[in-house]
Amino acid sequence: MLIAAISDIHDHTVNLALILEEIRERNCGRIVCMGDICEPSTLHELIESTRGIPVDIAYGNNDEAYGLQMVASKAAHITLQGSVGKLTSGNFKLAFTHYPHHAGKLAASGMYDAVLYGHDHRAAVSRIGSCILANPGEVVGNRSGKSSYGILDTEAKTFTIHPLTFHP
Repeated sequence: MLIAAISDIHDHTVNLALILEEIRERNCGRIVCMGDICEPSTLHELIESTRGIPVDIAYGNNDEAYGLQMVASKAAHITLQGSVGKLTSGNFKLAFTHYPHHAGKLAASGMYDAVLYGHDHRAAVSRIGSCILANPGEVVGNRSGKSSYGILDTEAKTFTIHPLTFHP
């Protein structure tokens, strides 16, 4: 399965729409978001643009949790996972969180095939033992100067970073 990974949207709905279009073109079966959606109106945009694709979300430090819960409760394909999300695809185990320090501990635990995180806005891929540890970068594109997302291939056990092809 291909799982798209996004993080640190910070209400930048223009980049979000462009990234979601690319994700659809790549036929990803699921999307995970490592937080910092920020305002509930941005979650509404995410909901409308991802109908038919399950989306799992871990909260970030800038998320307005109550508002996100109210918006997400109206969308069957959106799951708010709290501060740490966990998914299984076949025998592949994935954890995701907003925070790099939590991600490192989860990866070092040996319980997961991949751990994804956000928060620092820096796209990165590494391994701790056999566990993929990755940050897809930022949707907002203001800290690093570029917007990006990631694709986790659970069959090939790879994670690739994809810069947004058009950055407004």
